Amino acid sequence: ADAVFDTYRCVEESLPQSAELKKERVLQLFKRHLSVPTPNLEGNYKIFRELFGEISEIETGYKRACHLWEKIKGLEERLKKDPSVETYKDYLEVEVSIGDPSRVRCLFERAVQDNCLVGDLWCKYIQFVCFKLKDSSLAYDICRRAVRNVPWIPRIWEHYINVCERLGKSFEEIKSVFSEALISLYGEDTSELYLAFLTYIRRQLSAGISDSLSNNMLKHFRDTYHKSVKTRGRKALSLNI
Repeated sequence: ADAVFDTYRCVEESLPQSAELKKERVLQLFKRHLSVPTPNLEGNYKIFRELFGEISEIETGYKRACHLWEKIKGLEERLKKDPSVETYKDYLEVEVSIGDPSRVRCLFERAVQDNCLVGDLWCKYIQFVCFKLKDSSLAYDICRRAVRNVPWIPRIWEHYINVCERLGKSFEEIKSVFSEALISLYGEDTSELYLAFLTYIRRQLSAGISDSLSNNMLKHFRDTYHKSVKTRGRKALSLNI
């Protein structure tokens, strides 16, 4: 983050613009920079004071950033040596306790980049975005990335189907996701996946859709239900119909 802000500031200072505009834009950059907990907070603050003096609004953000940095400094140092799932889980616990969802999301992004083949991490990321951020569009993008990285995790496909439903995706798209999941999960226990897809169809049938779509869905419901019984046994009958 320090390198990005420093480069951005250098670019702003080199642009052909009025001194007043340049000063205002650089000030706004410092305001953002000094509100983010980074290793060189103190050094950046000294540069800011030399250029602009004391500004109470920025002082408040800087003090908060210093306080946050003290909480996460040790974890950042751990990540440099050991960017494992265990380290990220400890870090995420701290960030969740701090209570800034945007920071938690950024940390999840770092976590899945360093541990892209850990299914549990993707599941927790999707759940966080769905239930904490309540952003189904973002969750949809994450599900698509997740199934490319860990297509053998049934729970991720279940999340994918549920997110598609919340976004109002077409029956054809959700059916396609289900079919792709069955191929990817060959040999795995897909009972809960069948249940997720059948439950989705049942909700749609109860919602009062057109007759043509209703007939199509009902056919798929019956076919999928009987296939689930055939391939997964009586466990698939946990759906109450």
